[in-house]
Amino acid sequence: MKVAVLAESSADARAIRRLCSRVLNREISPPDGGDFEATSWPGISKVVAAALVRSWDTPTTNGLVIQVDGNGSPIHRIKDCPGDPCRICKFRRLIQVSLQKVKTRPRNTRLEIVVGVAYPAIESWLNVDRQPDSSEQRLAELDGSHMVAIKRRLKVEMYGTESPTLEEMSRGMMARVEGIDLRRIEMRHPIGFGELRSGLNGWTMFDP
Repeated sequence: MKVAVLAESSADARAIRRLCSRVLNREISPPDGGDFEATSWPGISKVVAAALVRSWDTPTTNGLVIQVDGNGSPIHRIKDCPGDPCRICKFRRLIQVSLQKVKTRPRNTRLEIVVGVAYPAIESWLNVDRQPDSSEQRLAELDGSHMVAIKRRLKVEMYGTESPTLEEMSRGMMARVEGIDLRRIEMRHPIGFGELRSGLNGWTMFDP
């Protein structure tokens, strides 16, 4: 199956694809046109529409996974979420608006779409066994500046530096992603990772 990933770097996309493969218990490969990349949150929010339309217009693309770091943004709330500052809410609106502009897909083809937000960064998922204070419950008690400080510490823990190269990031992430306990990630990150996992588990392309 072919699934496009929209993430903040190729290293993030590679790790997310492997995480998704583990959740789905099957291998997923990039679509013919490749993945989508934006190097920042504003960049990713602008690329969403183009990524969705291209994926939608490619019948051989089965799914689109959108993943971004939460940084210091507020953690999504199931009820009474503040809205615009919340990245999950913003993605939902962007997807809804973009889907109104696409044409009908060929019969019997679906494009499944799922969103994940790692608070404060994807390293918090992959460091779940080593940095328990980066759980969403703990982060919800902090302001944005403290969350950003934790993100820097997570990077040092994984890569030995706050500013790793793309190669160092990819190597460090893939070393963790294979052995990480998915249940533990969801237990400590029930919103950001839970949204991703529940979305993947709901994909209907595997229904008989």
